[in-house]
Order: sequence, then structure tokens, then C-alpha cells
Amino acid sequence: MKYIFIILIFHLMPFVIKSQNKDSLLMIQKIEEAKIKYDQKNIEQTEKLLNEAEKLFPKYTLIYQIRGLLYYEIGNYNQSILDYDKAIVFSTDNNKIDDIYYKRAVSYFRLQNFEKAKQDLQKTIQINTNHKEAYIIIGAIFQEQNQDKKAIEMYEKAIQIDKNFAMAYYNLACVYDNQKKIKKALDNINQAIVHKQKYTEAYLMRIEIYYQQKKYELALKDIDMVLSYFPQQFQSLEWQAMIYWKQKQKQKACESWKKAAQNGSIDAENHIKKNCN
Repeated sequence: MKYIFIILIFHLMPFVIKSQNKDSLLMIQKIEEAKIKYDQKNIEQTEKLLNEAEKLFPKYTLIYQIRGLLYYEIGNYNQSILDYDKAIVFSTDNNKIDDIYYKRAVSYFRLQNFEKAKQDLQKTIQINTNHKEAYIIIGAIFQEQNQDKKAIEMYEKAIQIDKNFAMAYYNLACVYDNQKKIKKALDNINQAIVHKQKYTEAYLMRIEIYYQQKKYELALKDIDMVLSYFPQQFQSLEWQAMIYWKQKQKQKACESWKKAAQNGSIDAENHIKKNCN
């Protein structure tokens, strides 16, 4: 089953503390340092700084929002949910809590707790009817439950909110591709690429469709486009090799497989052993 969804990268909100004292200023400093460490992918230091900030101000929502995202990023979804629980409890502005419910829903989704995810997504939409990402996750849940019609409705709802929302077009394309409705899949994947130029996943889906249709030149054109953006994108190199092999260009196929293998493709390594001297 093909689908993809997104979670927004968390951006630090302005710090608002009514009474600033030594502890509050130190807490702010630690959160700022934690954000820097997070951007540097230093997980251990990020967690350490946030834990220290929590000890100084254990009811400060922002700490749990950042740490919840941190745990999500490393795949600790249960711990992520616990932090979002605290972020919701300690939030002082119910009108700005929609994104916390949304992020907790994504963690529930990862754990395949679809009922809890739906509950949080409904809360998200109740607070913010234009939260387009929430409709994407609801659609993904319906896809998991083989309810394609409802999934399509959710993705179309997201497009109604934002006609330039490339992810929604891509998800629609995934549904239609799974249904073997290739024309509709291509129509939507084309829209996704129009609205997001460097959309690797969208190009890869279109490459696969062109490959299945034996439209090799169109596929190679898309492959060249992906590689111009991301020269080490090994999946596009794999498709390039497969097309060259179909065209009986063995040397070029092997060169592409070797590049793909150098960038982490195990399948390419197997093709090299089997087909290349």
C-alpha cells in the first residue's frame, strides 16, 4: 500500500513568562540551547537540556512540545505521547492547542492506535477547521482500513483548504495507483510535482508508472530531474539501471547499479553480483 503523510517540524514559539526570575531565565536559556542541539541532531544533549528545563519549570508546555517531537523523531512514540499529554494539560491557550493534538495523533498512528489517533484529529479539526495536515492523517487511517472512498474524501478536503498542497495530491495519487487507476494517479502526481518542484517521492511514483508503461524515455527524464536535485538518490539510480538493462545497455546499467550500491542500495549490490562482471 502506498501512502505518505507528514508531521510539521516544530518551531520555537516566543517565550512568554509573566514573572521572570533567575530560574525562568535559565530555563529559557536551556530550551534555546536544546533547540540548537536538536538542529544539530545531538539527541542526547537535547534530551538532557530539556530534562533540566523541566526541573526548573515542570509546567511549561513548550518543554514537552519539543521533547515530544524529539521522542517522535527517534521512534519512541509512547514517550512522545506522554510528553504531548503534559503539553496539553499545561497549555494555557486552548485556541493554540490544535497542533499538539495533531502531533499526538501522529504518534498514535505510528503505534497503529487508529481510534486514539482519530479522536485527537477530531479535536484538532474542532479547534482549527483548516488544519489540512489533520485531514491527511485521517485519510491515511482510512487507507489502512481499506476505505479508499473515505480516504479520497479526506485528501480532497485538504486540497479544498489549500489548492497548492502537494502532499494531498500525492496521497490521492497513491490511492488511485493502488486501485490501478493509472490515469487518475498520473493526473494527481503531476499536480503534486507542479506544486512542489523537488518532490522526490512523487517523481519516483511517476517513474515507476512510466516504467510499467514502457515509456522509458519519460522515466529517464524524471530520473535525470531527481538526480539533478539529489545526486545520491539511490532509488532513482536503481530505476535508471533497470531501464538501461531493458534497453540492453549493460555497461550503463552496471554503472548505475554501482552508484546506487555506493549510496546504500542492497538490491543494487545483488544486481551487480548477478549481472555485472
